[in-house]
Amino acid sequence: MVLEERMRNRRKELDLTLADIAKAVGVSEATVQRWESGKIKNLRYERIPALAVALHTTPAYLMGWEDIPEETTSSKAMLKAVVDSMTEEQAALFLATWQAAKMPK
Repeated sequence: MVLEERMRNRRKELDLTLADIAKAVGVSEATVQRWESGKIKNLRYERIPALAVALHTTPAYLMGWEDIPEETTSSKAMLKAVVDSMTEEQAALFLATWQAAKMPK
């Protein structure tokens, strides 16, 4: 029950909607609602880092391992969490976009 409560409370603290979280994590709004209500008991572990980034906190806080919802402020930490939660196809698209953006014009 810790994850569901912390997820809902943190989302409301940040004045975010279910749709905001769904878009950031790459799931449907209904899925986020089911996570918060506890109807989905086992949140896939690969979704937790992206969820933590969307909620400006750490995976440890969401899981109940830490009591302080310290925001993830390190750009590298946020990027790592997002990349870790990507599918292989998403990672390839991200890498191609990044490579195109760094090329001289």
